[in-house]
Amino acid sequence: MTIMQQELFSEPQVIRDVIANNIDVIAKIAEEVKKRGITNISTVARGTSDNATICFKYIAEILTGMPVAECHPSIITIYKSRVSISDNLTIAISQSGAS
Repeated sequence: MTIMQQELFSEPQVIRDVIANNIDVIAKIAEEVKKRGITNISTVARGTSDNATICFKYIAEILTGMPVAECHPSIITIYKSRVSISDNLTIAISQSGAS
């Protein structure tokens, strides 16, 4: 089995572990989302991290009922445009930590 296949097949357990190890933080985020009346989620990622947002999108939409949309960083960093995501819960994903 390749490393990629191993990573793919390990995803469900990794997600369960992340939720279990961060349940208090997740509860605080959920409370804040309700308090602020947030009804949309945005993701920000580049490259392979952008692929991870697809998995997140499915899970988040199923569990929250909120739509999840992508915001591409290059719109701001390369094209110097402004995008308002002030009323969204914004999730940034960076595999390397550099973005």
